[in-house]
Amino acid sequence: MVLTDRSIANPAQPVNRIVFTGDHLRLEGGGRTSATLETRWLANLLEYQISLTCPDAGSPPPIEVQIWDDPDPSHFSGDKFYALNGMTPCLGDWARLVDATEITDAAAEYLRQALEGSVVIGHNFTNWQLRFLNAAGIPYLDFLLHPARFMDDIFFAVRTNVPAMHNVLRTYACPEEMIRLQAAIHRASLLRGAPRDIPENSGLFAAQQGVDKSLVEGGRFQEIEDYREGIAAFVERHPYIYVKPHPYARLTAPVIAFLRALAGDSDRVRVVHDNIYSLVVEKNISEVCGISSCAIYEAEYFGKNVTYLSPARPMLYGSSDEPTDAFKCDPFKYVAIYDAFFNPTFWAKLLAPVMNVRACPDLQLAPKTNRLRNNLHVYWGYSYLDWEVPLRSIGIHPPPPATATPARESHQQGLRLYLQGSFNDAVECFAAAVVEEPTAERWNDWGVAQLARGRKREAADGFRIALALDPGDQMARENLEAMSRDSNGAAELQLCGPSE
Repeated sequence: MVLTDRSIANPAQPVNRIVFTGDHLRLEGGGRTSATLETRWLANLLEYQISLTCPDAGSPPPIEVQIWDDPDPSHFSGDKFYALNGMTPCLGDWARLVDATEITDAAAEYLRQALEGSVVIGHNFTNWQLRFLNAAGIPYLDFLLHPARFMDDIFFAVRTNVPAMHNVLRTYACPEEMIRLQAAIHRASLLRGAPRDIPENSGLFAAQQGVDKSLVEGGRFQEIEDYREGIAAFVERHPYIYVKPHPYARLTAPVIAFLRALAGDSDRVRVVHDNIYSLVVEKNISEVCGISSCAIYEAEYFGKNVTYLSPARPMLYGSSDEPTDAFKCDPFKYVAIYDAFFNPTFWAKLLAPVMNVRACPDLQLAPKTNRLRNNLHVYWGYSYLDWEVPLRSIGIHPPPPATATPARESHQQGLRLYLQGSFNDAVECFAAAVVEEPTAERWNDWGVAQLARGRKREAADGFRIALALDPGDQMARENLEAMSRDSNGAAELQLCGPSE
């Protein structure tokens, strides 16, 4: 089945039920989808409001939650879908699906039967899911936590493939100016303190989690080295680069090592664990760069130049957008909705274009800070902005960075992995070693491991920075010369091993 980017004028079939689901084919380390918790949470959050729109008073509408391993055999099975699509349930095949424009007819028919006659309310859909729903004529509302996380509460961005529903969303849109106003208030508070000792025209690199749909391009996960051209240009524009690790990322050392290799000087790339908002207001930080981190999106509201390395940034309608013709809504573009989703009237108006609804009470909750943030127990760096949030005392603040493994131990582990042929893991260990305590020997071995995984330019960077640290390092010099003689990248290179 060929999937499509086009919106739909009307559902292909009469709508008589609502299905909550999400990116239910994405797998995590435990071998099952991570979307189950988020999907159930969203359904629990919205089900009561939606039930009040049901035409039959006192009778709840047929609302279902579809997850990977639903115990009801008549419901969706992720294992069966993967098999019908000629795939294996694994992260690699999930990446192949993320931006797919075609799936097998058998897989499409199986999914169509699971969703036909419904409005699908999703959580963080991937592009292939949107395209399938468009092609099948199934209306959807896709919810995403809005990337501006510094408002009085977190809120949603919502998109749809039905123009009439899109027009309703636009009437409830949170004005872009409101978000900018909140950023201006935070900026005033953050700038009251003494400025940091940051050199003029420094850059800030925002790291992020390693498993994310924004890291998938061409059906595979991108590695930090795949963004070399954009990062090299960013490094070139600034005398110093500050790297802000993601609080929940498992590994940041490979990113730091790669940036330092590009810079050619370890001191030019510095790691900083300060709050992200306190950093983006610093006047001497002129640009924020990253792959697709929300911090990049937020930095724009604080007046910074930003660079996205991935094209997969969330696209939102702003208040400056001119009203569009009803049949020109973009099903891939979000509308910011602050708290209207708590009100049953919002749902009655939103669902009316595709299903029967009844008049329901206009319930507007009194304004309250952190209502959704507390409900979800997700705060990111907001505690720095709002001292009324007692995060540390209730144990839900992100843990402090783990104590680094000693550089010698990381280096030795990298050598063992390299000799076992586990070159990707070896690079991670060598990266940890050069970040913790850089030496010419460790940079040499980082370069050797990079070449073993086919990264010739990164290998050369490693040998050059080894020579910058120790111009007399004969092994790094010989490795660099061997690479220049062998354009095929098959040169026999030498590992140093720990010299301590």
